[in-house]
Amino acid sequence: MNRFFILPLMLFSMLLNAGYVADTDVTFKNQEVMMLEFSSNSIDLGEIKPDMKEILKIKGLSVRVKSNVDWVLTVEPLDNLTSIEGYSIDIERFQFKTGKGDFEPFMMNKPSTIASGKPTQDSGENVSLDFKLKINWDDPAGRYTTKLRFTLNSLY
Repeated sequence: MNRFFILPLMLFSMLLNAGYVADTDVTFKNQEVMMLEFSSNSIDLGEIKPDMKEILKIKGLSVRVKSNVDWVLTVEPLDNLTSIEGYSIDIERFQFKTGKGDFEPFMMNKPSTIASGKPTQDSGENVSLDFKLKINWDDPAGRYTTKLRFTLNSLY
């Protein structure tokens, strides 16, 4: 084959394959999603008699955590146990524990870590809480209440 024939053939082949190439970026932000689901909206310890000394509520509350980031779950009381009559029982006599470990007293103005973890599966991760209340004979009779604040935060 003649080299004058090969050169035009190569030029023609390059023209057929010629084109314009451009790149474009694809971006999105996968939002941080964290949720809490409670087995109940209240914890009822029932009726207590002063001679009982203490009452246990095993699996008194179950909390399901759903998160697509590392997380930590804390709980803190918002007040002492208070009756409608105005009597008060120190919140430190109300205690909690998760599936492992010992009972810990609730402390005013001090959130307690109850669980932490890596991103959960779609079904979430269950955290079960047991409760204990120590009662004294000299505690005034009444119906006592308080609020607990659960906070789910991301860890970075």
